[in-house]
Amino acid sequence: MSGKQSALNEVRLALAANTAAAYIDLRWAQAQLQILRDNEQIRARALKLTQQRLHYGLSSQLDVARAQNQLDDLQAQIPRVQTVVQHQLSLIAVYSGRTPESVDSLLLADARDIPAPAQRVPQTLPSEALLRRPEVRTAYAAVEQRAAEVGVSKAERYPKFKLNLADGLLASYLGLPTLTDNLFSGALSATSPIFNAGRISANIDASESRMRESQLDLRQTMLQALKEIEDNRSELVNGAVQVQRLGGALMHRTMRCVCRPSCTKGGVQLPRRARRAGGVFARR
Repeated sequence: MSGKQSALNEVRLALAANTAAAYIDLRWAQAQLQILRDNEQIRARALKLTQQRLHYGLSSQLDVARAQNQLDDLQAQIPRVQTVVQHQLSLIAVYSGRTPESVDSLLLADARDIPAPAQRVPQTLPSEALLRRPEVRTAYAAVEQRAAEVGVSKAERYPKFKLNLADGLLASYLGLPTLTDNLFSGALSATSPIFNAGRISANIDASESRMRESQLDLRQTMLQALKEIEDNRSELVNGAVQVQRLGGALMHRTMRCVCRPSCTKGGVQLPRRARRAGGVFARR
C-alpha cells in the first residue's frame, strides 16, 4: 500500500509542479506582451515624430523607413507572444481538469505580477530532501515488495502442514445417521515439495533477479534525484546572486539618469546637426 501511495503522491507532485510552471510561464508571457504593447506605442510615437521632422527638413526619408521597419518588426512579435499566452492558458485548464474554453472563469486572462521566487535557499540537507521525493519512496517500496516475493518463493521449499476440521452438526441438520453427531473430527495432512524442487529453485532465482533489478532501479533513481537536487540548489544560489547584481546595476543606472539635466527636466536633447539645422531654418 505504501508503494501505491508513493506512486500517487509522485503523480500529484508532478501535476502540481507542471501547473506551477505553466502559471509562471503564463505570467511571464503576459508581462512580455504588455512590454511589447508599450514599446509599440513608443515606436508609433517615434515614427510620428520622425515624419514630422521629415516635414520640417530635420530628418531624411531613410530615418522614416527605419522607424517604420522597427515598428513593423515589433508588431510582428506580438502574435507569437499571444500564442504563447493562449497555450499556457489551455495548459493550465487541462491540468486543472477543465476544458480550454472555460479558462476565462479562472481569472487568468488578465495580466498579473510574476510570482517572486524564494529569497534564500532552503536549509535542508540533500539526504533529507532525497527522502521526501515520491519517486525514491516508490522505488524503495518496489524493493521491499520484491524482497517479500523472494521470501515467499523460498518458503515453497519447506513442507506444508494442513489441519482439516469437520463438524458433525452438519449431518444432524440433514437428518442422516452418523456416529459423529455434535462432535468434531480432525485430520492432519502434510505435503513435501520433493518433485517440484526444480520449479521452486527457478522461481527463487527469478524473484532474486527481480529484486536485484529493483535495487538497481532504486540506486539509479537516487542518483538522478541527487543530481536534480544539486542542480536546483545551484540554480537558486546563482539566481539570487544574479538578481542582487542586476538590482545594483539598475540602482546605479537610475542614479546616473537622475544626475543628468535632460532626465531631471524631462527634456529631449536633439543631435547637434539637428540643432544647427533648426537654427538655420529659424534664421531663414
